Amino acid sequence: FDVKDRGEDYKTSAVPVSMTREATSFHTDSSARDVEPDHVGLLCLQPAVQGGESLATSAVSVHEELRRVAPDVLPLLYKDYARDVVTPGTERNLDSIRANRFPIFRFDAHHGALTFRYMRYWIERAHELLGEPLTPAETSAFDRLDALLGDERFVLSFTLQRGEMLWVNNRTIAHNRTAFADD
Repeated sequence: FDVKDRGEDYKTSAVPVSMTREATSFHTDSSARDVEPDHVGLLCLQPAVQGGESLATSAVSVHEELRRVAPDVLPLLYKDYARDVVTPGTERNLDSIRANRFPIFRFDAHHGALTFRYMRYWIERAHELLGEPLTPAETSAFDRLDALLGDERFVLSFTLQRGEMLWVNNRTIAHNRTAFADD
């Protein structure tokens, strides 16, 4: 689907951030438990007039840095967390949100590797809707994770031009987009 500003607000509607002009924060695609794309591609049809810079970071490198500097945080990031249901075509109600739980980091035996699935806003939103607020320790763990995901040591930033493509491993690379303006 086209990633473009449709005038939506993901904070007031259950729509993917990609349907807005807002920055996305570091994340992987798909907030649905049973939909976990291996790779995600983005083809630039028209660059934004302003903003829209792409950012990518290695979740595996961030995991290893957490292991080095804050190992106490990792068990909290291996827990299951609920995600709000925003994948187009899926039913959204409290039961579906309650069932939509999975960890941020996990060892995937099928792929034989560490995997990463994250979008903080949808986790916080789900826990709010369910009346299951995150604990201060969980919030602190997310803060540490976000700080490292955005750490310049791990981030590659660039602007796609018309016809250029970005492919990321959706299980190991977190990506982000800065806010943008279309013409």
